Amino acid sequence: AFTVEPALPGESLPELLRRVRLTPNDADLAAATFFEEAGIAALPDETSVRLKFPDLNVTTEQLASGGYFQGLEEMEILVPPNRLIALRRQSLGFEASSRLVEIERRFVAAAGEINVSLFASALGAGVPRDMMIRFADIFAFDVDFSGDIHRGDRFELVYEMRVDQEGREVAPGEILFAALSWKGGTSQRRYYLFA
Repeated sequence: AFTVEPALPGESLPELLRRVRLTPNDADLAAATFFEEAGIAALPDETSVRLKFPDLNVTTEQLASGGYFQGLEEMEILVPPNRLIALRRQSLGFEASSRLVEIERRFVAAAGEINVSLFASALGAGVPRDMMIRFADIFAFDVDFSGDIHRGDRFELVYEMRVDQEGREVAPGEILFAALSWKGGTSQRRYYLFA
């Protein structure tokens, strides 16, 4: 299964790939192959990268410790407006392909009660990790996520997802509405994107 990793502001593709614990050689080779196929010099703003790793029996804690690296099987990046660049591992590196995809915008709504953590509750409600990072950024100046969030607090969001003609998610869209109730419901904020 693919995981989706958002590029942080100002982050290059090799930096993103190293952050998700690819070997430096794989990170550089995958980035070079991507940029050669895409014909661009840098990732577009607010890009998310779809990554597929081999199944290993390595825990998140082991990866976070810095002692383990992941291999990369596949990578997909949507280059606006509708060009999908795909990389697949071959015996001596990566093979790149490019295809035009018909993009459809779908709107997704999610809401839930926070039981353990905001991220765990949102993931349980089907919200992609990269969308929750954006959600947290919206409220970063209002909420201390380590101390203000309590069991029973609530979140809501409506966001767009870009899918190809086969219904596969190819890129996240914008968060159109986000709401958070914290400190036992005594504090609330709402965010709307007017387009």
